[in-house]
Amino acid sequence: MKKILSIGIFLLLASLHAAGTEPPRHHVIIDTDASPDDLRALNLILSSPATEVLAITSSDGTLEPEEGFMKIQALLNSLGHQGIRTSQGIIIKNESSPLRALARQVSWGKEPLSYSEPTEIKELLVKVIEQEKKPVDIISLGPLTNVANAVLMKSSIKSQINRIIWVDQCQSDIAWSNYGMDCLSADYLLGTRIPVYRIINDDRLPVINTSFLETLEQMSGPYARSVYQSLQNDSIQKRIKEGRLRVWNELAALYLLNPDLFTHEESYPDSAGHVMRVAEMDSILPAIRTLLGQPRVSEGVLFRQFPTDSASYKADMLPLLDSILEQYGIQEWRAITLTAELQGHLDVSGVIGAKMGVRLLDYFHTYPGQFDITSYCGINPPLGGMNKGIQVACEASGSGRLQIKEDKARPMALVRFHDREIEIRLRDTYYRKMRDDLQEINNQHGFGTAVYWQTLREKALHYWIEWSRKDIFRIIER
Repeated sequence: MKKILSIGIFLLLASLHAAGTEPPRHHVIIDTDASPDDLRALNLILSSPATEVLAITSSDGTLEPEEGFMKIQALLNSLGHQGIRTSQGIIIKNESSPLRALARQVSWGKEPLSYSEPTEIKELLVKVIEQEKKPVDIISLGPLTNVANAVLMKSSIKSQINRIIWVDQCQSDIAWSNYGMDCLSADYLLGTRIPVYRIINDDRLPVINTSFLETLEQMSGPYARSVYQSLQNDSIQKRIKEGRLRVWNELAALYLLNPDLFTHEESYPDSAGHVMRVAEMDSILPAIRTLLGQPRVSEGVLFRQFPTDSASYKADMLPLLDSILEQYGIQEWRAITLTAELQGHLDVSGVIGAKMGVRLLDYFHTYPGQFDITSYCGINPPLGGMNKGIQVACEASGSGRLQIKEDKARPMALVRFHDREIEIRLRDTYYRKMRDDLQEINNQHGFGTAVYWQTLREKALHYWIEWSRKDIFRIIER
């Protein structure tokens, strides 16, 4: 009776938790020509818990599409978002951008050892837009070539594009402006019924200074770190010291996430009223800091924010709290904490299962409640506890979102997300270590004794701090 009651409580709490998850307000495709300010704009958008990034594509401009594609891969690999769809556009200009040498120097992260050949860009954009149930925002940080070609390929997607947000000087005589690089594509899209919000930038925009850099250095989140590291390039540092590094394409991200920072540009002849300008220049850098500093985690049902104060936790958690939050973030902290509370103890399999669930959210850069999961962990120790961690992290409760295979238990799951399926598995070296450690604890102390549970807790804490979710799992696209 006690077992049935505990399962019922678990499912009820999991269902309530899932019911409180708010889906993102923005569903976006980002098109970039991989200039250094584009990296900062991408990190701003990726940092937003209110935004789901459906795809990131490279366009011709500051870098050629193939080089930009590699920069995108490096960024997503470093952030753990390898599941975001990507593609590369076509070359439209023969000469090099004056910023190309600088853009090549700026690191976007560690490039993956291998990656799949990109899908043809028009097909990818059409497919992503058609599959998304909500209207799609397109954030263009370069010329509008890729978007125009996709719309020309299949005009029906126009009705599914909510708007295009585009940083543009609105001047055709500037060869390397986002408009000047491909006037034909821009004029075509401006002539459709798709709202094109053009964000005008000018020389009054704030410069990125050493004070801003020092603030970023103190932030622990992955997106702030990514921006900070990109600004360490010697040529970028020189521009910062000379006061020549201005906010630029970050404006597209800011308009998406905080449109109140902008006002209509009344002097520009645009009958649709979609030309926008920054209202208060002094508001831009604080807004960027705020966005990069926010935790990427949805609100709770009863919690306004999940507790991370030391007074809320037991003594053995206190030395680890700050380190775990800095390394792995609030989403993993919450998933493992809730799993432990629902299990009634902290154990190794629950920790690994919760890490697996959060890794899935990282990989696709999505929010909980989106996956259909088939777990091969079985229902018995030592792997059965992983199911609860997966379920809590992914909010895979109700409607059969989590199915458990009981035969031949192994630490893996098949995960379906929209039209895609991946296999995620605990790497063999970590699995053997986990299995041997648990066997040793059982042999030394006997299952179920007080010292057994205490030793298991200590081992789970050790795995929590030492085993990064980026390293311990192998993910294969099917």
